[in-house]
Amino acid sequence: MKYHPYADLDVHYNIARAERLILVDTRDLTIPPCTEEVPPAVSSIFTVLAPRNSPRALVYPGLLWPNSFGPLDLPAVVDQTIGERFEGMRKMRKSVAAFIGRVRGMLLPWQIEEIESPLLTLFTIHGRRLLERKVNRDMFFRILHPTFNPLVTRSESNFLRGACYAFRKLQLEQLANSIDQLLRTPQLDIHVCSKLLAMGCLENDDLEEKAFRFLEAYEDEAQGDNFESDMGGVE
Repeated sequence: MKYHPYADLDVHYNIARAERLILVDTRDLTIPPCTEEVPPAVSSIFTVLAPRNSPRALVYPGLLWPNSFGPLDLPAVVDQTIGERFEGMRKMRKSVAAFIGRVRGMLLPWQIEEIESPLLTLFTIHGRRLLERKVNRDMFFRILHPTFNPLVTRSESNFLRGACYAFRKLQLEQLANSIDQLLRTPQLDIHVCSKLLAMGCLENDDLEEKAFRFLEAYEDEAQGDNFESDMGGVE
């Protein structure tokens, strides 16, 4: 059956994520006056999140990265049949799973425990003092670092974004960049990718027949956008 690519990716517009940067004395978590010098070894740059993302003026303990957080370009697809497209998606998903395994193998147990915690430590400003506040890690990353790759699950996305920040702290820039590119790489047929992933069809070879039934039904509907088929030979 012929494959009809469908660019159904939701358009995402970059919005302001940071309101300003502040210098913090990490010894007592205070914002020193401009006239006070703080030794570099005990100071750090924190990010005050933009009001649209943080109505409570939350502060992230570090710099948000990367500066751009929209989707990358859609990859070229040359598949001619739904069989070829399905096999391509299955290979990409297996590559994603293998990559996540390699990333996990590079982290220490305490790093993995921290990255997989459902809560993330941010701060709120009270005068010159910062007070700790726990927020939902999943929601934080969904707002500040949306994932555009439908072949990555939500939990995997949270893990990889946390690993990205961990590798940045270790100055492993190339690895952090690889993770960011994976998370921001979109796919055509985003709903098809997400559905097949949720059905387990991209990892379980025994579900191939189930996958093809779904794909054939979807392609029948997708041909509604093929205007040439409705021309009836009229010039």
